[in-house]
Amino acid sequence: MKWLILIALLCLQGCSTNYFLYSPNDEIGFSKSDFKHPVKDSFIRSRSGNTLHLQHHLSDEPVGLVIHFHGNRGNLSQTVEKVVWLVDEGYDVMLVDYSGYGLSTGKPTREHLALDAQTIFEISADLAYEHKVIVATSMGGAIALDGLEKSQLESQFDLMVIDSSFESYQNLAKDVVANVPIAKWFSEKIPSLVSDERAPAYNIKAIKQVDMIIAHCLDDKLIPISRGEALYQFAGTNSQFWQFEGCRHARTFTDEFPHHQKRLLSYIKQNRTNRLLAQNAEAILLD
Repeated sequence: MKWLILIALLCLQGCSTNYFLYSPNDEIGFSKSDFKHPVKDSFIRSRSGNTLHLQHHLSDEPVGLVIHFHGNRGNLSQTVEKVVWLVDEGYDVMLVDYSGYGLSTGKPTREHLALDAQTIFEISADLAYEHKVIVATSMGGAIALDGLEKSQLESQFDLMVIDSSFESYQNLAKDVVANVPIAKWFSEKIPSLVSDERAPAYNIKAIKQVDMIIAHCLDDKLIPISRGEALYQFAGTNSQFWQFEGCRHARTFTDEFPHHQKRLLSYIKQNRTNRLLAQNAEAILLD
């Protein structure tokens, strides 16, 4: 709720829309020793010109890679629980901090974060994993879609899971302002303040090769499920919409909901099997 009020106040002040959607901090909330599995940090140079902090949570015998794009607030240490459980299921997990977040340098702007995501996909495409899964949460969905479309590397990834996200920056801003009574009257000014350039709806329409799950909680009070449903309407025929009950915003696949995790894991395994079968069939045809 805190960031909703901040957005409304910033809009009322007429500030630059480059910054109002992002709320980073640099306080890393855990130690690598908190985990039973190996954890490694790395730093890469992004196309944005900034240095990005990546953190790799490593499985003993990985069958694939999960890349996680977190939401608008905090840093990778405050979102790790949404995907780290996949390490025990045989996946290496790569956490990403965008420009201005955590230990990464620079400032968060829409263009910087899109270029950061593009860079992540470019380096990940060269990694030797037989199965690659993208998990993007909340604002991370918009960032990952923008970066994947820019990279033109969707064929190198097998599955994209978008949780608690949205289709339009303008519609998101309207929803946010509507939740702040003092600013409701301001919603009609949103189009002049918030650009929908390269909105998630635009990018998801251009991505056709990677399988997609768009998930959303019915009880999401921050980004209403209607935004997730709208995003799904722009997705390709290889996409599914998953609706969940009883969970809050961006909590869909945390340890609070093991049955949600079980469903996602089952689909990831099936997606991996299908991809391997398709690759084997293609190899036979080429012989």
